[in-house]
Amino acid sequence: KHAPRQNIFLATKGRYDYWTPNPLEKLKRNFYESFERLHVDHIDMYLLHDADAYGVMEQEALPFLLDRQKEGMIDYIGQGTRDVNAHQHAIAGGVMDGVLSYLQFCLIQTAAREAALEAKKAGIAFINGSPLAAGILIAPQEVKPIRNYTRTQEDMRFAAEMRALLEREGIDPVAAALQYPLLFDEIDMTLTGTSNMGELKSTLKGLQTTIHPEQWARIFRLQESHRFFHLQPEYAKNRE
Repeated sequence: KHAPRQNIFLATKGRYDYWTPNPLEKLKRNFYESFERLHVDHIDMYLLHDADAYGVMEQEALPFLLDRQKEGMIDYIGQGTRDVNAHQHAIAGGVMDGVLSYLQFCLIQTAAREAALEAKKAGIAFINGSPLAAGILIAPQEVKPIRNYTRTQEDMRFAAEMRALLEREGIDPVAAALQYPLLFDEIDMTLTGTSNMGELKSTLKGLQTTIHPEQWARIFRLQESHRFFHLQPEYAKNRE
């Protein structure tokens, strides 16, 4: 509230639940309520949240946001989802200004690498979310099932292998996880998930930690030994 508004890039998101009745009305309500809750009259970037099927967005959701963009309420339109295929469709569609990938570009997974390269070529921002893989890289015992999805056992096994390697190398997993996306020019921004002062201090410490080239080389070799490292994981639907 006290920082100059022009110094802040403000982004938020809203859902377009196309499988429910009146999804556009729900999106509109979410959209306008965001301005009320944030106490602003302008949002820099508005993302369609969990947009796992880009095609249906083109019918109602995108035209609505494009109209709001013309009115000056928002500057940029994006989408955020775990679905790499949806991002590739959004990039090819040529309307989105950015895509936010979640869980698909980190130490144990680079399924979104191709989409990130395509975004760079198209001049679309690629935002990388959850470099700590929803926590399984640092505190797997505390990880709760992700809503509508459960982590595969393959993910958990590979995360355990990565933690063991980092421990042998004397590398803080937070440092490796936060620095890894910085090795790729196609990633424009990584969201670290920092939510309190302790996590901010841990983030800063991790970014200042030295990781030597030979240590990165051993990390890369472990990654390449994993058969699913470059593929989007399968998720089991959690019907509960």
